[in-house]
Formats: sequence, C-alpha cells, structure tokens
Amino acid sequence: PKKIVYFSMDHPRVTKTSILDILDEFRKIQGLSFEDNIYAFIDEVHLHENFEQELKAIYDMGNVKVFASGSSSIFLIEKGLYPHELLTDLSPYHHASQSRGGDGGTFLCS
Repeated sequence: PKKIVYFSMDHPRVTKTSILDILDEFRKIQGLSFEDNIYAFIDEVHLHENFEQELKAIYDMGNVKVFASGSSSIFLIEKGLYPHELLTDLSPYHHASQSRGGDGGTFLCS
C-alpha cells in the first residue's frame, strides 16, 4: 500500500493540479525516492487538461505504472493514447454514467 496511490481527476482539489505534482507529493508523503516504482490509479483522467502529455511523460519516466480510467472512451481514443498504452473498453460494465448516457468506461494501462 505504501507504493499505491488512487485519485480521481473529477475531485475539486485535484482538477487544477498537475498529475506529476500529485505523484511527486505522494512520494514525499510516503518517503519514497524518485527511483522507487509506484502504482497510480487515476479515475476520470480525461477531465484533466493536458492529461495526454502528462501520461506520456509519466510513461517515459518508467518508474510509475499507471492505470487510468475514464467514462468517456471516445475522447480518450480521439486523443490518440495508444500504441503506448493498452486500451480496454469495459463495456458492458455498468455504472452510473451509463444511466446518464455514458459509454461504460475505458481503462488505460502503461
């Protein structure tokens, strides 16, 4: 658990914060060095401005395994997040977004 972090980009406290800054702060709080591998679970990543550039930078660093999800998979696909990432559609996974017209969700792994 010391190397695992979860956060949702639809939370008001993180919508304006860089994903990289969140991960840096997590490392400080947990007493981890930059060389330590960590696992980041990021929900609703598509709501964060410039998320695609930040995920690419995190992927290139190689010390963070990212599992990113979003309820708007068409947006993620349009941003061209693959081939670096594994894109999996979770349909027919049912959650609240489907009742509001959502598409069921997308899961990205780096």
